[in-house]
Amino acid sequence: MAPDPRPAALTGNIGKARFFRSYLLRARKLLRDPAAIDELAQHARTKATGSSNSRIRELGERIKLLGRLVRAYANGSYREITVGNVVLIVAAILYFVTPIDLIPDAVPGAGLMDDATVLAFVLAKLEIELDRFSGWEKAQAIDAVSRG
Repeated sequence: MAPDPRPAALTGNIGKARFFRSYLLRARKLLRDPAAIDELAQHARTKATGSSNSRIRELGERIKLLGRLVRAYANGSYREITVGNVVLIVAAILYFVTPIDLIPDAVPGAGLMDDATVLAFVLAKLEIELDRFSGWEKAQAIDAVSRG
């Protein structure tokens, strides 16, 4: 049985929200462009690292992991995840890097909280997928060392 290409993780309020659907549509298109995915991942890494929001900083390493996963998927080196879940990740990253969203980032105190909520939702829903990818990354590093 083939994996379901739809993002199975979209079962909560965020997945049903009209505002997030546009990000899912943009993510599907963006996933076809590895260079754009690289740029998006870099933008997310930069925003997470330099954020003044403590919740975003707490999620920083996981945000970087999301970026590495979508880059590996886009360049074809990692395919052990459904397309739907990759689209969900890309949509969450898009939401995070877009300054004008449900609550614009410029709103003091609350501006990045919606971004953190969307990211936390995706991270929680895809925890097993992210752990699997992290293990794959470690195995790739070990293989590279043993070959080199």
